[in-house]
Amino acid sequence: MIKKFDKKDEESGSGSNPFQHLEKSAVLQEARIFNETPINPRRCLHILTKIIYLLNQGEHFGTTEATEAFFAMTRLFQSNDQTLRRMCYLTIKEMANISEDVIIVTSSLTKDMTGKDDVYRGPAIRALCRITDTTMLQAIERYMKQAIVDKVPSVSSSALVSSLHMVKMSFDVVKRWVNEAQEAASSDNIMVQYHALGLLYHLRKNDRLAVTKMLNKFTKSGLKSPFAYCMMIRIASKLLEETEGGHDSPLFDFIESCLRNKHEMVVYEAASAIVHMPNCTARELAPAVSVLQLFCSSPKAALRYAAVRTLNKVAMKHPSAVTACNLDLENLITDSNRSIATLAITTLLKTGSESSVDRLMKQISSFVSEISDDKTMHVGTVKPESEANCATFQLVPLFFCIRATCSHPRIPGPGSPVQVVRASSVNRSRDGVCGALYQTHFRKSHDLPVRLHQHAERPAAAAGFGPDGAIGGIRGATLRTCTKSPLQPTRLLLQSGPVTRG
Repeated sequence: MIKKFDKKDEESGSGSNPFQHLEKSAVLQEARIFNETPINPRRCLHILTKIIYLLNQGEHFGTTEATEAFFAMTRLFQSNDQTLRRMCYLTIKEMANISEDVIIVTSSLTKDMTGKDDVYRGPAIRALCRITDTTMLQAIERYMKQAIVDKVPSVSSSALVSSLHMVKMSFDVVKRWVNEAQEAASSDNIMVQYHALGLLYHLRKNDRLAVTKMLNKFTKSGLKSPFAYCMMIRIASKLLEETEGGHDSPLFDFIESCLRNKHEMVVYEAASAIVHMPNCTARELAPAVSVLQLFCSSPKAALRYAAVRTLNKVAMKHPSAVTACNLDLENLITDSNRSIATLAITTLLKTGSESSVDRLMKQISSFVSEISDDKTMHVGTVKPESEANCATFQLVPLFFCIRATCSHPRIPGPGSPVQVVRASSVNRSRDGVCGALYQTHFRKSHDLPVRLHQHAERPAAAAGFGPDGAIGGIRGATLRTCTKSPLQPTRLLLQSGPVTRG
């Protein structure tokens, strides 16, 4: 039975790792059993796993020792064990760049690629294309064309993805496979259609007219793959940005129509594309915001996070467009996922009214202590509806955690000044009144002149804050730090008096 470990154990590295203390020399010695007869599939599989682990951990293999291990591994093709054979394919791909004469396995891979066993065909194609150079590509061109239109989805996808990788190496040769890729794009399999569309786009991306024709073709005929729809949306939005097309363009209509797709990923991709378009008006944003509002009440945490994160970005430029979602965002403050709750609060602070601040503060206090100290907090104050409100408007007090530790060479020890915060992106009105303080970042920063003593409470008078301790026209701001130990998180409380003219 496999023992389960907590996430903290995984992050700290204290969990059990059977390969933690591997030595390259010992593993290469063990690889000699590849030459033994009969072949022991289980032991060989374990040793191949060790080799791949070392390679992925960045262990350097010399050319000679890598070549010796590679040649010994080729003997394992004599075994009929499926798991061992597929592990051999992975090892070939990993060692292709560090071993010499890797083309020695070309005949074995070609045999598996054209064989009747579908379990071997897909991995063999990927491994063969990994060791193939420009001089050998034409020799396997016929096999690749056949594999692209193969009826087995795994084989077709392997050929399409391998072709996509080889575009960088030999564009002219792969370009001759366009007809086969177009045939694969009409496949009923969602992954084959997605990979075929990706290959077609990369072959035509330098020709804007060809890309436009491809988009028109697939938007009219329709697609079965949600992944292909997402790619189409990204291609269409990129084309709109490059051509500076208006929002009355057929491409924009296609993206907007995807908001009514039955697949959630397509709907979100369309909404995200619309809200990130430059010069998008609030009226054009409305359908996308409505969809994101529905996602805020989704039972899936991933959808809720995606929705509130996107709404947070929209609120930076169009806070009025997100106001309709305030009720849904308030419900997310108590979400079990702290990231979702934090994003919901920062969004509400940009879109809410002054009267909602007190209610928000009661809800905020319940989870402030749970926020990890390494997070960057965004503070957004409510934009006053009129200048008359500026006299009574206040910053929302929030706790921000930073870490003051002696381990960093530029952070002093106990009793010494500690660099704390930076305020940026202050938005003022024409007469100097601070209408809103958006995107204020409180983060660990070791190159700013803002310094406070531990266990101190005093006005924040420093460069970047103003000569009288004001932050962007907000006077009387006090920064208070309190810490039990220099190795524990330091809590920073930002308090504020009324806004006055700066």
